[in-house]
Amino acid sequence: MQLVVGITLAWIALVDLRSHRIPNRALAVLTLLSVIYSARNGFIWVDQILVAFILLIACIGFWRFLNLGMGDVKLIFAMALLLIPATFDSYYLFTTLFSMIALLHLLAQALIFRSFSKPLPLAPSLVLAYIFLLYLK
Repeated sequence: MQLVVGITLAWIALVDLRSHRIPNRALAVLTLLSVIYSARNGFIWVDQILVAFILLIACIGFWRFLNLGMGDVKLIFAMALLLIPATFDSYYLFTTLFSMIALLHLLAQALIFRSFSKPLPLAPSLVLAYIFLLYLK
């Protein structure tokens, strides 16, 4: 099941990388697969929902005031609700990995395009951080 979720995440990352859009259909597929995966692994739903909604509120603030894309907000919410275990260690590691990967992506994009003004697709960084999180856990 992790392979199918991983393929779906890779598809989302590639679409975002090419078009700067995350299709709602892809998020629906990810959510369905993640619910099945989460039910099999016995997540503690109260903790997952609490952490996901805290993160959703923060991301909506980033969307409103820092131009974070709504597709990225929905992807982060789906991942927080269904894929990332609601523990401090998991979120600390995920946030650290995501920050480092996004910074490397931004620097690579700046070197290639000679500008920091081009929008940065975040789905590839989120997906790579999740893959590294799975590997390191």
